[in-house]
Amino acid sequence: MTFQPRQDPADALQPLTDLASRSDVLIFGEVHGTQEVPQLVTGLMKELKRLGYWGLALEIPSDQRSGLVNWAKGKEPNPPPFFTQPSPDGRGNRQVLECVQDAVRRGWEILCFDVEPGQPSRRWSQRDANMARNFTGQRDRLCPGRKVVGICGNLHSRLSRASGDFADLWPSFAFCLQRLNANEVISTVSVEFHQGQFYNGGQARPVYGVPIAQAFLQKEKDSGHSLVLHLPTATPATFLASPRA
Repeated sequence: MTFQPRQDPADALQPLTDLASRSDVLIFGEVHGTQEVPQLVTGLMKELKRLGYWGLALEIPSDQRSGLVNWAKGKEPNPPPFFTQPSPDGRGNRQVLECVQDAVRRGWEILCFDVEPGQPSRRWSQRDANMARNFTGQRDRLCPGRKVVGICGNLHSRLSRASGDFADLWPSFAFCLQRLNANEVISTVSVEFHQGQFYNGGQARPVYGVPIAQAFLQKEKDSGHSLVLHLPTATPATFLASPRA
């Protein structure tokens, strides 16, 4: 499945292609549990590959990587437990699996950079710093010197400390990643929905926003991101099994 054209007209997303072309790492910050964000990345892969992208990075525990890649290559009958026993936060969904399959078909490497059991993660700063280390280590090993596109929660994807209720959740994964890769361009795009629903916390939840007719991109000073992509409607993600409580 690819992203719906009515939500991403080519002229609206041209600045996104321009941003990708001048970046070494491009991260999409999402509200977990929508179909649209992984579908967006899937739909961009052909163009991203032309621009030199060679890796897909996901906020999935790093110990799930080998099982996920083996499944996507047809070496295992089922994906790893992150998807067969999904958590209630909406990340382990079918749309991400489709995105992974498409990336593997294109010859891309898969990076899974969330913390695994045993890595310190009780504090926000610990988890995000270790996510950045995991990302950097896997990229150096699997696709050194190649561009990578990724997806993570939009609090992790902030490059600068934004004002508001979550200002204390700092430093972020993206900020730590930029610090570890000071000579490279790390860009992030926050994906914001205006209507619809997303799956998180074990249920579909409504999006409350001002309706818009079509997608648009803009810079927003206080977002903490390179750009903000506004999309009209969110659709709840779907799963291989009911997310556990």
